[in-house]
Amino acid sequence: IIAQREVDAQRLRHLGATNITVGGNLKFDAHPLPVDDVQLDKFRSILGSRPTLVVASTHPGEEEEAAQLHLAVKASLPDVLTIIVPRHPHRGTAASNEVQRHTRNIHRRGTGEVPHLGGNRHTDVYIADTLGELGLWYRLADVAVVGRSLVPHGGHNPLEPLKLVVPTTTRPHMPTFPDMLPILSENNLVYVAPNRAALAKHLVNLLTNRDILTTERTKIATTLPTLSGSSRLAALAIVEKLPLI
Repeated sequence: IIAQREVDAQRLRHLGATNITVGGNLKFDAHPLPVDDVQLDKFRSILGSRPTLVVASTHPGEEEEAAQLHLAVKASLPDVLTIIVPRHPHRGTAASNEVQRHTRNIHRRGTGEVPHLGGNRHTDVYIADTLGELGLWYRLADVAVVGRSLVPHGGHNPLEPLKLVVPTTTRPHMPTFPDMLPILSENNLVYVAPNRAALAKHLVNLLTNRDILTTERTKIATTLPTLSGSSRLAALAIVEKLPLI
């Protein structure tokens, strides 16, 4: 038996299991999310050097939180674009309605719109209500906030933006990842903000200082690979048990 954590191994031993090893979390070895290169080039051309915050995999109640976070960041960065990616694309209209309580400058991917900078069609918040494009939005992000953590829902996988070398933040509501988040926090790869004000301050600090942003990216690129290897250990353990042909 290959357990993910020592605590899992202990529980299995209490149940009577033997021959247990701790192999770690296989998610650390996952490949980066895929992307359509044509769409990536298109959006990079549209956004240019515009500072971009991605709030990804949001659930009900989080789009309004994201809108308020956007306003807090915009006070220091007037041209910041916040891309909100609902976890379920069919919630595009509901997500827009939540955001509209705070800003009317919204466009939606699901209706074929693209973000605009300045003028009558200026976009503050872009609702990315499509399926299978999270790899696109994370690649466009300067900074990412992982959803399902802004309100007590359980969190989503922070490794997805980190695999694309994006400085990543969450709120504390992450019980779905009891082993992963401590490892990432101890290695200073994820900032867990205690409240909205602290999160906004952290985001502004990153988005207004390119040297700090570059330092964070370098740290992710050098540290994250050192946490991988669980899948290799698991594969070797399995191969050792296979009969010789």
